[in-house]
Amino acid sequence: MYQVVVGVLIVLGAALVTKTSGASWTIILAILGLSAGVLYQDLNSDNSAVRAKFREFRLQTTTNAGLLWSKARTFRDEFVAPKFIPQFNHPRDWQFTFVRLLLAAIGMIALFDFGASVWFWVPWVWVFLSLHAKFQGLIRGSTEDGYHGTRYWLLATWIGAICTLIFLFLVAKALDERVGVEADARIRSFENIAVFTIAALSSVAVATTLWSLRDKSVPWVTLFVGYTVTTFVIAWTVASVSVVYVKPLFNGMPSTESLEANRKSELVKRAGWSQQPGWQTGDKKPLTVAVTLSGGGYRAALIHAGVLAALDEHCVPIRYLATVSGGSIIGSYYALGYTPRVFEERLARQQPGLPDEVLSNWRQFLRWSSQSISGETYASFFSRVFFGNQALAETTTSPQLLVNASDIEQPANAREIFFRGRSAAFPALDKTRIADIVAASGAFPGVFQPKTIPWLDTSDSRVVDRRFVDGGVVENLGYTGLERFLSITKQPDLSPKPDLLVMSDASAELASGAVPSSVSVWELITRSQDIAYGFQDRLIHDALSNEGARALLPKPLFVRAQEPDLVEALKDEWFPSPIAADKVAGIKVAEEVTRYSTLLELSHDQVEKAFWLGHAIGELRWRQVDEWRKSFTSSPACVN
Repeated sequence: MYQVVVGVLIVLGAALVTKTSGASWTIILAILGLSAGVLYQDLNSDNSAVRAKFREFRLQTTTNAGLLWSKARTFRDEFVAPKFIPQFNHPRDWQFTFVRLLLAAIGMIALFDFGASVWFWVPWVWVFLSLHAKFQGLIRGSTEDGYHGTRYWLLATWIGAICTLIFLFLVAKALDERVGVEADARIRSFENIAVFTIAALSSVAVATTLWSLRDKSVPWVTLFVGYTVTTFVIAWTVASVSVVYVKPLFNGMPSTESLEANRKSELVKRAGWSQQPGWQTGDKKPLTVAVTLSGGGYRAALIHAGVLAALDEHCVPIRYLATVSGGSIIGSYYALGYTPRVFEERLARQQPGLPDEVLSNWRQFLRWSSQSISGETYASFFSRVFFGNQALAETTTSPQLLVNASDIEQPANAREIFFRGRSAAFPALDKTRIADIVAASGAFPGVFQPKTIPWLDTSDSRVVDRRFVDGGVVENLGYTGLERFLSITKQPDLSPKPDLLVMSDASAELASGAVPSSVSVWELITRSQDIAYGFQDRLIHDALSNEGARALLPKPLFVRAQEPDLVEALKDEWFPSPIAADKVAGIKVAEEVTRYSTLLELSHDQVEKAFWLGHAIGELRWRQVDEWRKSFTSSPACVN
C-alpha cells in the first residue's frame, strides 16, 4: 500500500501548489478516499496472514538489527513476491525494439530542429539506445529468473506510475500559472474542473497499476512509461553534463590567466590612444569618437567585431560605445578589454550553444519550478560562455560602455541604458553583472521572457526591479541610448560631446519569397522582427542622413554593407575562402552574410565571412574617418 500513500501525497501536493479552494479540496479528498477504499477492499480479503507474519517479522527485526536486511528479503520473497508476479508470457520484444528506435529517431529530429549541437545529441542518442537495450535484456531475463529478475521491470512499473503522477502534477501547476490569480470566475471554475480531473487521474495511475499486479497481469502502459522515462532522464543528464562540463575542455582557447593578462594590457593601450597627437586638436584637446553597434544576433556581433578590429588597427580612441542586442555581446566583450580577434576566434572554434543550455535538464526543471525563466537562462548562458561574473565596475572610459534595453512595463519611458557610474547615490548598481545586462539587451520578444534587473526607476529616485526586453524594440541602432546618456550626465568635462559618430549597422537584408503553408514559430518571429526593425532602421537612417547635426550628436557616418558606396567598393574586395579554390567576390559575401538569420548560431565558415565583411567595410570607412581626423592634425593616427 506504500504506492497508494505516495500517490496520495503527490496529489495533495499538486492541490496545494495549484492553490485550490475548499470545495476543490473536498472533491479531491473524496476521490482519494474512494480510490483508497476500493484498493483496501480488493486487497483486504487475503491479507490477514500477511499482517500476522508482518507483526512477527517486525518483532524479530527490532530485537536483532543485524538481521534486518535478510528478514526483509525473506518476507518479500515469501509473502509479497508470489502475490505480485504477473504471468509474463508475452515479452513483446519486437514492439519494444520498434518503439525504442522510433523514440530515438523522434528525439534526434527534435534535437536537430531545436539546434542542439553534436555535444548534446550524440551522448543522448548513445546512452538512450544503450540503456533501452540493457533494460530490454533484463525484462526478457525476468521470465526465467522469478522475482529476482522481475524486480527490474516491477521497479520500472512503479517509476512509470510515479512519473505519470508527476507529469499530471506539472500539468496542474502549469495550468494554474497560465490562468493566473486575476482570471475571472468562469475561467477559474474551468481550472478547478481541470484540477479535479487531474486528481482523479492521479489516483487511477496508482490504482490501475496495483490492480494489474494483483491480477498477475502486466501493466504495459506504466511499465513502458517507467523504463522509457528512466532511460530518457539518464540520457538527458549525461547530455547536459557533456555540453556544460566536457565541451568547454575542447574549445582550444588560451588559459583564463593569459586572457586576463591580455585584457588588462589592452585596456591600458586603448587609454593611451586618445593622448596621441594624431587624435588631438591643435590645442591638445582629445578628439571624442562615439561608435554605435546595432542589433542582429551573432550576424551583427561578428560584423561589428570586424569593424572594431579595423578601427583598432588605426588606433581609433573610442570614447563611447552604445550597443543594442547582438551588438551588446561584442560591445561588452570589447569594453572589458578583450580584442575583436579573440571574440572571432572563440566563435570560430565552437558555437556558443544556447540551444544546448536551454535543453539541459536542470534549466528545464528550474523553468517548471518557476525559479528560472528563459531570460535567466539567457543570462546564465552569457555568464558561462563569455563574461563570467564580471560587472559594470570592470569597464572603463576606453570606451564607456552604454548598453541599450527596452523597459516592457514603461512604454512612455522604454529606453534605458546600462553604464558604469549611473548614480552616485546608488554605487551598488556598478555591481550589476555584464551577463545580465547583455541578456536584457538581447531578450528577443517571442523567444525570451523579459529579464528582470534591479535598476533606477524612471524618476532616478530609487532602485526597483525592472523588466527589460530587446533594445531594438525602441530603436535598433543605439542612437537614442547615446543621446539619453549625454542628457543624463550633462558634464562636459567628464562626458564630452562626440566630435565623430560612427554607426555600425548590421541589420539583416530583408528576406523575400514565399513561405510554406505551415511556418515554424521561430521563422515567423524572425521574419516579422526583421521587417519591423529593418523599416525602423531605414527611417532613422534616412532621417539622420538628410538632416544637419542634432543638438547633442554630430551627423553620423554609417558603416553598413548595404550602403551604395560600400556596395560598389565591395565589388573590388575579395574574400580568401579556405574552402573554395578561388577567392569569393566581396559583394557575394555581403549578400550572403546580411541574410543570416538573427537567431542563427554561425558555423566556422559563416563566422569567418561575417568577420571579414565587417573588417572590409570598416577599412573602407576608415578612409573617411582619416580624412576627418586630418582636418584637425597632421600627425599619424598610430605611434608605435
